[in-house]
Amino acid sequence: MINNKFFPRSITIIAITMIGFNLYLLHEVRNSRPASVETVKQSENYQSLYAGLASVKASELQVEGNRLQNVKLIGAYGETTLFNQLGSVSNIIFRISEVNCSTCVHQQLALLKRYKDSLGLKNILIIGAYSEFRKLKIAVSSTGIPDESIFIAPKNSFDNLFVENQNVPYYLVVDKQKLILRAFVPLVEQVHISQLFLSSFLRKYIGNRNE
Repeated sequence: MINNKFFPRSITIIAITMIGFNLYLLHEVRNSRPASVETVKQSENYQSLYAGLASVKASELQVEGNRLQNVKLIGAYGETTLFNQLGSVSNIIFRISEVNCSTCVHQQLALLKRYKDSLGLKNILIIGAYSEFRKLKIAVSSTGIPDESIFIAPKNSFDNLFVENQNVPYYLVVDKQKLILRAFVPLVEQVHISQLFLSSFLRKYIGNRNE
């Protein structure tokens, strides 16, 4: 036989236990919700970064192995030169445009200033898609690279290169036949990779000439 005094007391204890358990669950859910949102955001960021890196790498691979077009370049005094007349050694070309991200361009120009003596001024070309040479000269003046290594070529001059249409600064390494040996699109968030690229150019090309 059930004790009538015990029954209401048991119900009360069970009710209090259930209320306490529900409050605990509510607390856990509330605390876990921000972490869950943060995890989703991190996942989305990683996916976005991966997609960006994949796009950059695809741009580089689509360029390598092509021969650079014999485009007309405009020098400091308005003189025109065909690209194939620039010399017979391997060059590292930095291609920039007036509409590129200014931070991206200035970051790479600072690196070129640091590396220019090791790379050798005769091995560096800056080819800009600028409306006039004066603007290009002002943009790159901090590097100390001389006028004879700076040229204008209009946007889409190298229209056989996929990366030319991506509105980003980029590097090319070309041999004496103007074959593109390497393409590199710098990422403003990963400046150390640009340093690795320039160091790699030194080891593979400049180092061999000095041996």
